[in-house]
Amino acid sequence: MPSTVSKALPFFVVATLEGYAAVQLWPEAPRGALLTATLALVLAWTSLATGWVAVAYGLQKPTFLLKASPVSWLLLPFTVASATIARVARHVGVSERSEVAPGLWVGGWPSASSETWAQVDCTAELPRRGVASEYLCCPMLDGVAPRLNAMLPAVRQVLAWRSTGRTVLVHCAYGHGRSVIVASAAMVLAGDAPTVDAAIRHIKSLRPGTRFTASQRQAVTEAVEVLGVSQNCGYSAITEVKP
Repeated sequence: MPSTVSKALPFFVVATLEGYAAVQLWPEAPRGALLTATLALVLAWTSLATGWVAVAYGLQKPTFLLKASPVSWLLLPFTVASATIARVARHVGVSERSEVAPGLWVGGWPSASSETWAQVDCTAELPRRGVASEYLCCPMLDGVAPRLNAMLPAVRQVLAWRSTGRTVLVHCAYGHGRSVIVASAAMVLAGDAPTVDAAIRHIKSLRPGTRFTASQRQAVTEAVEVLGVSQNCGYSAITEVKP
């Protein structure tokens, strides 16, 4: 199970290497090497941004990634890297979105979105993208189980929007983790899937890149237990997909 500490460690290592490279390059700056000085400053900025991301993971604080904050530019090197990776993933076979239940879609960082759709954004590292009739951001960290206080508002909003007949897109960076966590809980609560495992298997059958840890599955189970199972929400239940 990837803990927040184990997820933070690679960022700490990369930040250290970036900082070391900046220190090694800086002595060349006074000699008039403008390009070298610029590169050293960019590396120093990138090192600080990456180090701050490591802190966010270590403390499990998605809000530390400054999404929609006036000072979000401070983490621009990390944001640009995250956005680039998300775009590349789209070009190497990661489908943008899949309908996992009637009117409920799961996907990655959207390139576009219908104006009639409502959108739940689970990313903490990417800016808002696409057009939506309604929008809610519940920032979560990639690759780790979200805390209930971050997850429950997202699940509640999905259920509320679907109850009014809206089509809902739940998205993260790739549509394989955070969005699946939220959608799985919403499917069980709405009666679209009989169990958490059935919901997860169904989404995996549509999005093969989905990867779930035991702690992420537990997060779904806890959300369902806290919010309570709806007996009849008027949605068509899926049949359980066997592994």
